[in-house]
Amino acid sequence: MLRSVCGGDLPTMTRGVMVVGMHRSGTSAVTRVINLLGVPLGRADDIYSAEDNPSGHWESRQLCAVDNLILRVFGGFDMAMPPMPRSWLQSRRAAHLRPVMRAAFDNVYQGERWLWKDPRICLTLPLWRQVLNDFCAVFVVRNADPVTRSLHRREGGSYPLSYCYALWDDYNRRAVAALSGLPVVTVDFDSMLEDPLHQVKLLSEGLSFLGVQLNDEIGTAAAAVHRPTGPDRAAGPALGQRLATALKSGPNVSHNFRPPPLPGQPWWIRPTLRAGCSWLRTRERWDTASSTLPGVP
Repeated sequence: MLRSVCGGDLPTMTRGVMVVGMHRSGTSAVTRVINLLGVPLGRADDIYSAEDNPSGHWESRQLCAVDNLILRVFGGFDMAMPPMPRSWLQSRRAAHLRPVMRAAFDNVYQGERWLWKDPRICLTLPLWRQVLNDFCAVFVVRNADPVTRSLHRREGGSYPLSYCYALWDDYNRRAVAALSGLPVVTVDFDSMLEDPLHQVKLLSEGLSFLGVQLNDEIGTAAAAVHRPTGPDRAAGPALGQRLATALKSGPNVSHNFRPPPLPGQPWWIRPTLRAGCSWLRTRERWDTASSTLPGVP
């Protein structure tokens, strides 16, 4: 059943679809589904793929680099981003970045319609909202346990599970705040893995409701959703279940997204993320210094 909140007149057509969600939350699969429903990706020579996701990340190399640049300019990384400085959107750094962002986006998407996914959007969306218009967002939510374990494995165990959970918590809270006021379809990726056909149909209905032009290839799109292999679920109480439930509790589709009430953030999240950011900065300086030493490969 499609749960919707409508505010204002229905749009005739929405040009762009932005997929927003934490790393390892199913954003790649959902992006591929939307693409198979008829929304075009950017230039084929710009699509990023890697060994950690053989079926494809469906990300733009150029725009990933731009998002990384934004995070670096404001003092962080995608795996460790401190809170943005107060009034960062009105800063000189933001003013210098906006034309760079616009030029890169126009280079990647040269048609009338577009589909863009990058987990870093959870962190950079407030600035992108000053650059782009006429788009809706697809917010992909997945339970914390499979996300943290998948990220832990992808990073070769270098990130503790507690740190991976802190990232999941932080990304989702920032995403919800940044999505406020936008037309949004929320996707429960755990439910999509259980019943792809039904959930893809809900996604298609939600996007159509927001004015996105789609085809009727729902079965083909649903067939592209595959359950991940490996021990993604641990026994015992699920960490982050209250937050995940809150994130999934709103309407499936809304013309004017209102963040749902969220449980309080655990006290240890911010210190954990600060420690991770300091560690990554130290590691980067060491890697940079090591690369300049003779005889170091």
